[in-house]
Amino acid sequence: MAASIMHLPNCMIWPSFLHLTRQISRQHNIRLGKHPLGKRFLCTQHTLSQASKEPSRTSSVPPPRKMPTRYYGQPAPHTHPHLLQNKEVTYGVSRLEYSHRRQRFVSEMIQRAARKHENVSRHIVLIPSAVQQYMTHDIPYVFRQNTDFWYLCGFLEPDSVLLIEATKSKNITTLFVPPRNASRELWDGPRAGTDGAVELTGVDQAYSIDEFEKYLQAYLKGSRNFGIWYDYVTPANPTVHGSVIRKFITQERQAFVEQCKPLIQKLRVIKSPAEIELLRRAGQIASESMMETMKFSYPQVDEHFLWAKMEYECKIRGANYLAYPPVVAGGNRANTIHYINNNQLIQDNDLVLMDAGCELFGYNSDLTRTWPVSGIQYIY
Repeated sequence: MAASIMHLPNCMIWPSFLHLTRQISRQHNIRLGKHPLGKRFLCTQHTLSQASKEPSRTSSVPPPRKMPTRYYGQPAPHTHPHLLQNKEVTYGVSRLEYSHRRQRFVSEMIQRAARKHENVSRHIVLIPSAVQQYMTHDIPYVFRQNTDFWYLCGFLEPDSVLLIEATKSKNITTLFVPPRNASRELWDGPRAGTDGAVELTGVDQAYSIDEFEKYLQAYLKGSRNFGIWYDYVTPANPTVHGSVIRKFITQERQAFVEQCKPLIQKLRVIKSPAEIELLRRAGQIASESMMETMKFSYPQVDEHFLWAKMEYECKIRGANYLAYPPVVAGGNRANTIHYINNNQLIQDNDLVLMDAGCELFGYNSDLTRTWPVSGIQYIY
């Protein structure tokens, strides 16, 4: 088709493309010019009122700030109004909800410390972001944020650190983020920088990641009898762990070192109304996509084709990507639990097993269905 379009007169290329786009839009019930997630659910007043009843450990909610009119390293309400409503950090989740997650985390942390370390009155929490991974020297994989870091602040850039200083009466949240750099942003895209990180997420303050080590050393000079909360068993960022955090811990000025992950995962078990809606939508997208994929089954179809069809259907409905490498197994290959090669032809009279789901802004669906490769005549 690309070859045929190239030979059309310029005045005919756009109408031909528009006609094709309208055909696809009618097939998938998508309006032209409207994002598939454009019909937004609301972060209900119930969510905010429930959150406001919880005891606050911060001095005050940060006052509204004017959002800079530039792009960040992630969607923002002023750059992606089709995705984010005002005061949302990520799709469907507001700054207020992220703030209350941190408050609940600090509350759980202090309660646990009181049972095990009753004489400790100060705490410092260190949660690094994920690291950008590369296929080769300069070809990156799609970046996926560290889930625990994401849950507490919603900042989606790599090579960052969330730091919380907490006592029984208050806490201060600081983000350490990659600094603005015109050369790197030319290659990798815009960065929020320190001002953008504060404006977007609502944390108390932000500094360049280059100042992280200096900040920790200053904390040591002014603090006594404190606890460190950090996941040292499997560091999320080995570079920051080896160059900065391990030095901080091995000076042994702290009363103890505890892991954050058990506390955060305990909080994540209970979903807010906004999270429930995200999960519902992720399930709906995967369900509709798998039903559509079933219609394209036929004898001798390549498993990889069905994989690609599932991914395509999820993405045009608004999913970010598949939740995990899918299993698309024909016949006896379905007995291999984690069969992800997906590179065989499916023979006539075989069954197809598909185990797949999608991710929608950090929330995943997971479906498994089996059907005859000859297709399903009626789908209810």
